[in-house]
Amino acid sequence: MTFGRLPNLFIAGAPKCGTTSLAYYLAQHEDIFVPAEKEPMYFGSDLTMNAARISRKDYEALYESWGHQKYGLDATPAYLVSEQAAREIRTQSPNSKVIICVRNSIDAVVSAYYHNRFRLSEDSPTLESALDLQEQRKLANTLPRFGTLQTLWYFDLYSYSTTIPRFIFEFGNDNVIVVLLDDLSKRAIEVLAQVSVWLKIDETCVSRFSYKVQNSGATPRFELLSRFAIHPPAWAGKMTSPILSKSSRLRVRSLLRRINSSRHPAPALHPETRARLAREFAGDVEWLSRYLDRDLTHWLAPDAAS
Repeated sequence: MTFGRLPNLFIAGAPKCGTTSLAYYLAQHEDIFVPAEKEPMYFGSDLTMNAARISRKDYEALYESWGHQKYGLDATPAYLVSEQAAREIRTQSPNSKVIICVRNSIDAVVSAYYHNRFRLSEDSPTLESALDLQEQRKLANTLPRFGTLQTLWYFDLYSYSTTIPRFIFEFGNDNVIVVLLDDLSKRAIEVLAQVSVWLKIDETCVSRFSYKVQNSGATPRFELLSRFAIHPPAWAGKMTSPILSKSSRLRVRSLLRRINSSRHPAPALHPETRARLAREFAGDVEWLSRYLDRDLTHWLAPDAAS
């Protein structure tokens, strides 16, 4: 058992772009260690959280069981929107590899809004009102009831031309790989093989992985149970910590979230809202198309699938 190690592989974002599924797939590889808490959010000192930030000691403790594996993974998607995370990661873990998951920016905003509603961090009753509140929220710097303030800045979350270059600047093109959710959904084995080759680990084993999609969109059946499962009160931790390990408590919370989840597609996006988002993200989609040498402009089409 090795102590004091910091992860050297990061899924740095973006939220609601397949990061949970990718972490689940990678966790099955014998050369990758994934802790019970896959999103510890240790880096990103500029991220404004309505919770205590994990300490260095507790962060290292997550990786105490990391043994022979070549990589230890931190899959915190909020790192992508942070202005400081890339530099902080390079300073403390300079030889790291970074995976960035992306998807159609318009679809991502819709998914992020309903995910924030599910996690009780978004109180705006409609996506349109949430989009209108972004600048006000920035100026007021008002914390949401739960979660991280920056995850409510929907335009910033998916401004790929701003966020991805931060990691390229710090780690270089060879140490950053961009994965499209479209590819992960349709050709998961091929994507995992490509990532494995990039990481210089065995790619032949990925055909044996389970590729069940993780963390798909949902709404809570009961808000009180959702609050308890996602943001448990301090007394619950004090009562259960003597009898359950932290990893066991995390599994119980995950089970409660699944039981309390009702899964159904998001409502259809209003054409005017889609047009607004298409205008907002046109430059980012153009930049990403050039960076990947792949035409993604169909993301902006009025009839693009959500």
